[in-house]
Amino acid sequence: MRSCLIDGEAIVVNADGLSVFDLLRHRHHDEAAILCAFDLIELDGENLKWSTLENRKGLLADVLKGTADGIAFNAHFDCEGATIFKHACMLGFEGIVSKRLGSHYRSGRVDHWLKIKNSKSPAVRRERTTGALNAGQPGVGGNDRGTAGCPGGTIWRCRDFW
Repeated sequence: MRSCLIDGEAIVVNADGLSVFDLLRHRHHDEAAILCAFDLIELDGENLKWSTLENRKGLLADVLKGTADGIAFNAHFDCEGATIFKHACMLGFEGIVSKRLGSHYRSGRVDHWLKIKNSKSPAVRRERTTGALNAGQPGVGGNDRGTAGCPGGTIWRCRDFW
């Protein structure tokens, strides 16, 4: 690999391994920030936007094997979105992102992915007070199967519930 373009989000995790936006927002923990990588847009000059989500995630996992600290692969689950969401909330995650299997990459807001927020998380409570809330609903449009990822460097913890 010579070059790649990764889509991801900078996060800071707390002692429990949960991504906490306020730790990033207040800039008191910049040295602890990592890139949570969730999609691969380009690899060695090849545009992957028209490749399926599953193919891009597989390539991204390969690209990130053996990388140094500071970047983490955001794993995904192929199962019922409502089940993932329930367990993510029980763990205290801010929510999940659910993407339709087989989808192509598009930047901006699209109909094939949803950000579903945990109404009890501090981030959503903060958004309510600022008027910035825009939460999705599990199963919108009758399609609640797809791939879901829980934001945070320790996505594996969701598996503890199955």
